[in-house]
Amino acid sequence: MTLMSVTRYPDVWDAAVEWYGVSNQFTDYEEVDRVGRLLTERDMGGTPEEEEELYRAASAAFALDDVETPLRVLHGAEDERVPINQAEALIDELDDGPVPFDATIYENEGHGFRDEANRRDAVERTRSWFDDHL
Repeated sequence: MTLMSVTRYPDVWDAAVEWYGVSNQFTDYEEVDRVGRLLTERDMGGTPEEEEELYRAASAAFALDDVETPLRVLHGAEDERVPINQAEALIDELDDGPVPFDATIYENEGHGFRDEANRRDAVERTRSWFDDHL
């Protein structure tokens, strides 16, 4: 939701933090675990081949040039529900660009930060990002 919001409505947001989100429905589908693939097919009404337009419309990756909002990304390196390729693509596209961007990858974390220190760190990084940009 964060990525879709900052690409579709870039002038609305002053800052954003994305926690383990999908940026590209096509590449997510390729690498996600079995349950994630089934949930995606259910939500999209089929596979990427069957519902190509819908997958494209639901992928912020195709509109990253529209990002004007300072964005921080937090993701787990071992995420099987939203694989790390989603965060890596954002880093490749937005790092060193004109819009303030930062990413933190938590080693040994999956989807949803389970380690208490990582949860605290993620909340602190979220707070500080908003403090710095709002």
